[in-house]
Amino acid sequence: MLCMTNTMPMNWMPLRSKVKTRMAETGESIYAEAIHTELTEKFFGTDINPYIADATMIVDDPQKLLEKVSQEQKIVATAIAHALNEAEKEIIIYTPYFIPGKNGLALLESIAAKGVRIVLVTNSLATNNHTSVHSAYSSYRKPLLQGRGGALGSARQRR
Repeated sequence: MLCMTNTMPMNWMPLRSKVKTRMAETGESIYAEAIHTELTEKFFGTDINPYIADATMIVDDPQKLLEKVSQEQKIVATAIAHALNEAEKEIIIYTPYFIPGKNGLALLESIAAKGVRIVLVTNSLATNNHTSVHSAYSSYRKPLLQGRGGALGSARQRR
């Protein structure tokens, strides 16, 4: 888990160096392919500077897709559920690979029932490189928008 807060130094060079070192350590993994982007190159070239804000990013090793999920790997899902349950006003979920499952759907519905606004940004089938993920997500779209309480509601309803 990576937690960045507004206590970070204004001189971004040490951070850039640390991130570049960590990225080099990823070798030729699936994760390495995903994080070596034009955006990270701009960050290293000082074309952009980060915006200082409180944030928590929870991630897990994509290698788990190639192996059976252990109880230890479920810690990430538990941490995400805990973070979502703490929301008081709004949750923004930004992921191209969103499959909530029955438990995730129930969690989002219970959070929405408390009056928390939930925004979900995900890919369309045309922009997703994993049709199986999109297919799995698509079966949850209607329940998310309209189902038992409609966790997300529709964009038109929220305006």
